Amino acid sequence: PVYMFGNKHKNFLLLAKGKICQIPIPIVVAIFLIILAYLLLHKHKYGFRLYSIGGNEEAALIQGIPINKYKTIAFILGGFFASICGIFVASFSSSAIVQGADQYLLLVIIAVYIGTVLSEEKQVNIIGTVYGSIFVALLTNILTLLNVPYYGEVLLKGLCLMGVVLLSKRKLKMVS
Repeated sequence: PVYMFGNKHKNFLLLAKGKICQIPIPIVVAIFLIILAYLLLHKHKYGFRLYSIGGNEEAALIQGIPINKYKTIAFILGGFFASICGIFVASFSSSAIVQGADQYLLLVIIAVYIGTVLSEEKQVNIIGTVYGSIFVALLTNILTLLNVPYYGEVLLKGLCLMGVVLLSKRKLKMVS
């Protein structure tokens, strides 16, 4: 790991602890990125085409959408968003560790899946993911306040994911 202490890295460490108009910088950046992603996916032809590819790749190909181009752009954007998250994780922890964000993978899966289950369209979307993220943050804070050990937290979050999967299967049965 690379540790960042002292005045040399002061501005970098401010990313996690700084504020803009009394609002923490990570919250400001998150709101900006949520709005950007929402506009990109719901108000731009890129988003409509990406949803088309995700819904039915063959139909999108018949429509003349260059599938590989849009998939490549999606992976580039995913990498961009992940790199911003990595910068904030490094700033929060005051260190740069290769596997420093591995612990967040389960939380991301839970948040996205909860957002998908809660959404009207039954597909991944930004607003549902925000709701799922709020739920995961509340769950994490509650487990931390209850002094649940780390492995117990992982177990309970995994059980939460299983519960959401079962709930989604039940909702599917009720609809059909």
